[in-house]
Amino acid sequence: GITSYVWAESVNAMLVPLGGDLYFRGADGKNVQLTQTAEPELDPKLCKQGEKAVFVRGRELYAIDVGSKREVALTKGAPEGVTRGQSDFNGQEEFDEASGYWISPGCDKVAYLEVDERAVGEHPVLGYRGKKADLMEQRYPAAGARNPVVKIGILDVASKKTVWVAVPGGKEHYTGRFAWAPDGSALFFQALDRDQKRMTLYRADSRVGVATELASETSPGWVDFAEVRMLEKTGALVWTAARGGHIHLETRDTQTGKIVAQLTQGAWDVTSIDAVDEAQGFVYFTATKESPVERQLYRVALKGGEPVKITSERGVHTTRVSPRAGSYVDIHSARDRAPQAAVRDLT
Repeated sequence: GITSYVWAESVNAMLVPLGGDLYFRGADGKNVQLTQTAEPELDPKLCKQGEKAVFVRGRELYAIDVGSKREVALTKGAPEGVTRGQSDFNGQEEFDEASGYWISPGCDKVAYLEVDERAVGEHPVLGYRGKKADLMEQRYPAAGARNPVVKIGILDVASKKTVWVAVPGGKEHYTGRFAWAPDGSALFFQALDRDQKRMTLYRADSRVGVATELASETSPGWVDFAEVRMLEKTGALVWTAARGGHIHLETRDTQTGKIVAQLTQGAWDVTSIDAVDEAQGFVYFTATKESPVERQLYRVALKGGEPVKITSERGVHTTRVSPRAGSYVDIHSARDRAPQAAVRDLT
């Protein structure tokens, strides 16, 4: 059956994986089958305007034109043990980095990961498959052992040429939280040292792949990736950072990395950025401001100020916010109350 779907960002169109193939549902309500292959299409995504779909098949990246159904291989020649467009085991399992590629806003470039697992140790996995006992050798990056080698590529869709991003420093690291500049001129990402005591935010030029350090967070204990949202109008980004022992919101200039505004502060933590409404000048976020065991939805002005609480019931709220629709989906529960779902006005 249908277990997932992907909306186009700017048009009323949807991509639906089903039975290992892809189906497109346009604004006219018609369903069109785009692929019919023996291998499944993995992690499919639509361009903002819905004109192309990008996906992983086997070890490579592909794109298909929705109107003509013309399919092209974006990458070729990955040897056994190397994948393009898929996140590595550490990214998926430990850092919530489920995807391994990101389409630029103009759909003319694709940033992707090339993952080389050939030096990662193999571990036997016993199982029962095909009605008989089975032994599978699984490459697994055990703690303290060899990790996959992960490279960041920026691919030009028209020429199929890839520019490799040069990450400064030369230390072993993890990469994550990729985001495109609104005009596609740069790719933003974070690199986390393997000992997790330093996290660096980089800006990579999408034409030549040169990465420049914008900001860093350090800790004698450990530090994690930050949440990031790009701002289209101001040339800044919103991200989470540890300030005074707690996680808070701040905006930074995307060219210099300098702090533009400290949005929140206090003896409580921001647990997620839920939406950014540049038109009205707000950031919606979930935090522990009421209590460490509660999660409530708030908004704060992009210029900073006192947060305004949106949700009302005590307990834990998990939300999906749509500023354009002026509403949010709220799944909320408490110790003495089973989860309930509601669609609410943002006021």
